[in-house]
Amino acid sequence: MTDRTLALAPIDLGVESLQRQLMRYAQDLQELMEQQRQLQKNYQMVLKSMGREVPEHDLLASTLLAASKTHVVTDLQGVVLRQSPELNAALGLLGRTFVGGHIDALLAPSGANGLGAVIAKFAEGDGLGGIEQRRLALGPSSPDTGVGQFDLLAMQVAQENGHREIAWLFQPAVQTSAIAIQSAFINASTADVGFFVTEPAGTICSVNEVLTRMTGFHSLDVLGQNPRLLGSGRHENAFFQDFFLSLLDAGSWNGQILNRKKSGQIFLTWQSVKMVEDEHGTITSYMAAVADLSLTESNANLTSPASYQDQVTGLANRRTLESHFGQALEQSRTDGSTLRTLFLNVDGLGRIGEELGYAVFDQARREVGSRLRSIERSDLRVADIGGANFVVLLQNELTDAEVAEIAASTSELLEEPLHIEQHRPTVKAYIGCASYPKDGLDVGTLLKHADAAMYGAKKFGSAFCFYESDANPRPLAAA
Repeated sequence: MTDRTLALAPIDLGVESLQRQLMRYAQDLQELMEQQRQLQKNYQMVLKSMGREVPEHDLLASTLLAASKTHVVTDLQGVVLRQSPELNAALGLLGRTFVGGHIDALLAPSGANGLGAVIAKFAEGDGLGGIEQRRLALGPSSPDTGVGQFDLLAMQVAQENGHREIAWLFQPAVQTSAIAIQSAFINASTADVGFFVTEPAGTICSVNEVLTRMTGFHSLDVLGQNPRLLGSGRHENAFFQDFFLSLLDAGSWNGQILNRKKSGQIFLTWQSVKMVEDEHGTITSYMAAVADLSLTESNANLTSPASYQDQVTGLANRRTLESHFGQALEQSRTDGSTLRTLFLNVDGLGRIGEELGYAVFDQARREVGSRLRSIERSDLRVADIGGANFVVLLQNELTDAEVAEIAASTSELLEEPLHIEQHRPTVKAYIGCASYPKDGLDVGTLLKHADAAMYGAKKFGSAFCFYESDANPRPLAAA
């Protein structure tokens, strides 16, 4: 009995040790997931701020809502906040307002199931989610075939204050298939936005005229084809892996993407894609909206100083970063050289604004900009992408040690006390580096990885980190 007890003791200790390890792994995993969520937020911020001014975050939802003559907007509980002027006439309920009531009040008596399942589905997911498609009886019931029958597209929309609402778009039920219904919705839009719809397998089955004008592809060129027909070839596999994971997991994707016209010209677009599901949870299609960013500003705006320079720091601004980055990538592709992308965060600038006021904050940014301008040269460009974030492009064949030396000297330069009237505030610089072609082949991926490396520097308490593909940034001390 004694020997058996002694023999079992190490096993018990082993189980306890394993439990502790599993607990640590769970804590590490939770921390990594939180870091990933933060990185994705920053990634979207950087992408939206690059190049010319971009459309609203969710282009698809905002454009469809603007084009819909018959719609209501509710809060996340289904309480009607706004309704279109044409709604009452379409439902045969003149002189009645639905604002303040629940959306179920629109349903005909035969539609007793309500729309609670749609609301609950939006509440369950993170982010804006996809589109819910239904056929419903609205308004007073009628024995006539089709009267009172409407097709519905429901989707979440984000307001400027960050609050989410639900847009409910209706049209008379005259189409027979889910794709035909969606085509009718997109063809109702008069905005300068291209639309296309794909089957669940990815085959394009509907396009609008704006997309054909935008790309030069006739509808016959793209119908039956995969959207990769429009692909620029400038994004690497990791970009599309993130794209499809977001689409399948969250039901939607929004961001900048380089597309190709029939002529071969590469052009920058803002694209919103949503998964469409029916009442059974079956994916019926994917809907996409595309805006050509090269059309969003006049030539006059593009030639003004404000179009390429931040007015506080004097550095190349967010709009110009796209141009600098594009030229640098083209040169690196042509001559096979390495391009280094540094993501620089000046920690403490926000605190200066909070403690000393935003007039002092602007003065602090102005001095930081002056110091960064002093290090610029023909092969070193600095761009101000807003707030406390900057991007440095290094176009030269530099060793890791030389890049680390530039990062260290930049940090030392920025961490000298700032001279703002009687104030001498200090800041801390964190820098992450991603390299073309090792760490990415396109602008978005390189910025994302440089941003991740910068967060790695903060995590390690280091001023500088290189990006590593195994998600463990390499600190300066190991360079």
